[in-house]
Amino acid sequence: MDKNQIRFVMKGISILILIAGIVFLLFSGYALYQTLNLEAGKSFSFRSAERPNRQAGTFAELASIAAAVYWLIRIVMVKLKNSPFKEWLRQLYMLLQKHHIFLGVITVVIAFIHGLYFFLFRNTNINMGPREHDNTLNFYTGIASFLALDVLAFLGLYHYSQRKTKRNKQSKKQHMIAALVFGILALVHIYLI
Repeated sequence: MDKNQIRFVMKGISILILIAGIVFLLFSGYALYQTLNLEAGKSFSFRSAERPNRQAGTFAELASIAAAVYWLIRIVMVKLKNSPFKEWLRQLYMLLQKHHIFLGVITVVIAFIHGLYFFLFRNTNINMGPREHDNTLNFYTGIASFLALDVLAFLGLYHYSQRKTKRNKQSKKQHMIAALVFGILALVHIYLI
């Protein structure tokens, strides 16, 4: 494929990222609406709000993975200098670089909405899961991973503001370390259920 065809494919992927992000945010808005109705006492079914909020957590996971792929592609590009896929990787890297902040913001917003429900209603029996076990550890790993995500987002914004200065390398390193900490905590939280 020539460069124009690759650019055309990347424009399609870019549009898909934008549409998926908007759909994720709209669905998370629905989950927030369900949670607020439950909190206000307008709805008496914990089950009606639990499912959308669990799915919002999955959407936050997908958005964070898409944001992390940006970093992984950069590593692969360095390793595969003379690959026939070099142009594909370069174009995909530039595409994800363009959407990295958008994906990060989506992740923070959706993770907040996901966590709000479980923070407000963690003592209800409906949240116990199919194996009827205590979710206390899962609750605290969720809080820890959200706090790590907040630190990651703050460092990412700081790195973005320092992109034209000599402090850029240090802020990038801090952002990458925070991303690793968040990734580990998020994996513990996700697979603890």
